Amino acid sequence: MLVEGMKHNPTDWRLPFDAGFVSYMLLEDFEQAATFFEIASKLPGAWQIAARWAVVATSKAGDYEAARQMWLDLYNGTQNKALKALVLRQLRKLSLDESLAKLQAAADRFRQDRGRVPATLSELVGAGYVPEVPREPFGGEFYLDNGTVRSTTPVNQRG
Repeated sequence: MLVEGMKHNPTDWRLPFDAGFVSYMLLEDFEQAATFFEIASKLPGAWQIAARWAVVATSKAGDYEAARQMWLDLYNGTQNKALKALVLRQLRKLSLDESLAKLQAAADRFRQDRGRVPATLSELVGAGYVPEVPREPFGGEFYLDNGTVRSTTPVNQRG
């Protein structure tokens, strides 16, 4: 119904924003949500937050490079110091999420190939599954917890 409304009201940013919100929150279709939020952010009178929702949804969909570029575009497109600080924090969180995803994928491949979980992240490096354990962007450490990659940085300190 929202898509039909967008066809009849192509300059109303609220309709694609609402469609993005439904896609994100209810359907958990982050790729579709990102598309709707991006459309909304470019329409006249759109809330500035629509662009941030687009980035968050893009990141959640796993497109880290596109999300990184979107955050940088937001950073470069504003003089607002608070928004710049928020973007820098979100870029660090994006780096953390990307590193966690890459390390987890490597641990999963290791488990599939060898029939057991790796004992440490160093074992993933030594076995050639990752070139190195990346630096944790908030100052914590990455570690394995029964095959699941985690960070020592508490969630409430990540962004």
